[in-house]
Amino acid sequence: MVWFPPPSSSADAQGYLPGKWYDIPFRKQLDQAVQAAADHGIISMVDVVLNHRTAAKISTNTSDWTTFEQPEWGEWAIVADDWKCKPEHHLKFCPDNCTCGALDTGENACYAPDIDHSNARVQEDTIKWLQWLRSDLAFDAFRFDNTKGYAANYTALYVEASTPLYAVGEYFDTNRDLLRTWITESRSKSSLFDFGMRYKLKDSIHQDDYQHMMDDFYGPMIWYDKHHSVTFLDNHDTAGDLNDRFGTLEQIGMGYAVILSHPSLPCIFWQDWKSENQEVIKVLLAIRERCHIGPSSLWKVVHGTVGLYAAFVGDRLAMKLGSKDWSPNMGSTKREWTRAASGPLWCIWEKIESEEFQASALPHP
Repeated sequence: MVWFPPPSSSADAQGYLPGKWYDIPFRKQLDQAVQAAADHGIISMVDVVLNHRTAAKISTNTSDWTTFEQPEWGEWAIVADDWKCKPEHHLKFCPDNCTCGALDTGENACYAPDIDHSNARVQEDTIKWLQWLRSDLAFDAFRFDNTKGYAANYTALYVEASTPLYAVGEYFDTNRDLLRTWITESRSKSSLFDFGMRYKLKDSIHQDDYQHMMDDFYGPMIWYDKHHSVTFLDNHDTAGDLNDRFGTLEQIGMGYAVILSHPSLPCIFWQDWKSENQEVIKVLLAIRERCHIGPSSLWKVVHGTVGLYAAFVGDRLAMKLGSKDWSPNMGSTKREWTRAASGPLWCIWEKIESEEFQASALPHP
């Protein structure tokens, strides 16, 4: 699966301030890219921004940019409590004397008018657009941007109506209770990006202290909902405006050694794929496939302490991170595991199953 940015015309270059939903500035190039992915059996996932929109014209009612086109909406489609950013944070996109929508069902986004998803017309138009993305642009999966901005039940409504092959939401939080609640209220129709894994893994690698990984409340979702976890190291936000890259080339390699060997659906950042880590990532992907690792895989952590993280995943893979030595062969009278891949401060082993496998695997260190 490959993740495409928001395709519609937008007030920003990245596409996250969309205006006219049906206006696709680079339609020809986009069609070619989606077709090329399909030719290789790759599903195309599109980023959909539903929390907010930018308007095409100034409204005579609000004296602000609240007249939308494609689809055509007025201020009635904006939540009534939508506050602007500083220095205009005392102003709302839809003033109190106008026919605004209902109150916001999520967090306020001050940089553009927040959409009232409780409105039946908004729901109808949103569903039609999502269906159009599937039928006309051939996107078979959706990434829902900023799902903290509106209630989770609307994501469920839109997924059920547009029937994508896969859906994942961006809920920028690590709180287990909030994430579990969102999954429940979205009727388990969408997965979530695992920010808990990203931040705890980053802290662990930078500090060589893997106790962070053992946090089952603010830590990895795979502790409590591995089937809905989409793990990642970086995205357009952490590598962009947030200026919070996962780490050095070696630290990024360590990160992929974890997320590509553990349960969940891992996501590879494009900049990492185009970096010197590409060969490492390819090796790790091959190991993941050989060992049949997926969201349902079982795993057991045997060490999660200062200097060492070690775990068995499924019945064919073992791995370690950190400055301390460890091997799955320790304490065994016979060698049952062979090294499959390694790098600075990390190693992955596969279970020896046949003479053919032993011949193809890397020699034991």
